[in-house]
Amino acid sequence: MTHGYIHSFLRLIARQMVLGGLISFPSLVSAQPQFDGPLPEPLSDAEYAILAESFEYDREPISIHPVPVCARGGCFAVDDRGDHRREKLLFVPPYGAAIPALLGVPAKGSAPHPLIILQYGTNGTKELFWEEGHPYDALRNALNAAGFAVLAPEMTGHGERAHEIGYADGPSLILGGKNRRLRDMSIQSVVELRQILDALEARAELDLTRVGSLGVSHGSLHSFYLAAVDDRIDAAVTWVTPMRKVYPLLYPGHFARRIDTAAVLMLAGSRDRFYKIDEAETVLGLIPASNKRLVVFKGGHQVRPEDIPIAVQWLIDHLGQRPR
Repeated sequence: MTHGYIHSFLRLIARQMVLGGLISFPSLVSAQPQFDGPLPEPLSDAEYAILAESFEYDREPISIHPVPVCARGGCFAVDDRGDHRREKLLFVPPYGAAIPALLGVPAKGSAPHPLIILQYGTNGTKELFWEEGHPYDALRNALNAAGFAVLAPEMTGHGERAHEIGYADGPSLILGGKNRRLRDMSIQSVVELRQILDALEARAELDLTRVGSLGVSHGSLHSFYLAAVDDRIDAAVTWVTPMRKVYPLLYPGHFARRIDTAAVLMLAGSRDRFYKIDEAETVLGLIPASNKRLVVFKGGHQVRPEDIPIAVQWLIDHLGQRPR
């Protein structure tokens, strides 16, 4: 490590001690979201380079194993739902935990289909994207109807992987001040998404030259990180991205400055308690990519059915219409 990087590393640690001081001591953290005080200043290029290394991984083969998907009173190798088929896949890296995921491939349109990676919020599961009546299901259905294939991986600590964190849920970690655990879970999840993209290159029905990332709440943070560290992401939708109660080193503004190719749509609620609209505007302004937009809706920390067409059209405009 050069002297310059040592100096930057020490600056990074010093800044973290200042920014994360309260977060480091759970007894000093209010159970309510913190709105007082400034958000972190974006990291310098040298500091960010050190942080970005956390999202790198050894390029070792990751295998895909189809497993039965059980629904509607039976278990099937492929769950044919008429307008799309659903498969359950198990991604097995050479080290670390196996990653279950649900893949939905539309009946509409011709293969290969552009791919949207779906990322749910804290305490969610991949099955929510197929739970009748849930806004996530309406979102997934609209994407399939538009000709997109969708993949919903199970994030570490959620759903089938709850045992990995001792069956603690996201809200209990937040209220208990376990922010470093949440930090590590987020980094691991993004690394896994990158490994999954590597493995999916072998799937003929998917067009890995047209990839989008759509995240809601905590999952939208992952969309920011993924778009910044992996240039395979061509478009991103970040839905109600929390700016507060986020581990300072993973503040989305640090990553927004590095999204120079993906087209980014931010959806923000005017009454969301996890950020203020001017904070969302600040993050949008940090994105150097020319294709970016902030849409503010009258609501809180939620996915509203009436906003789904906005997100779908954004992905159509930036993925569905691109020449092959």
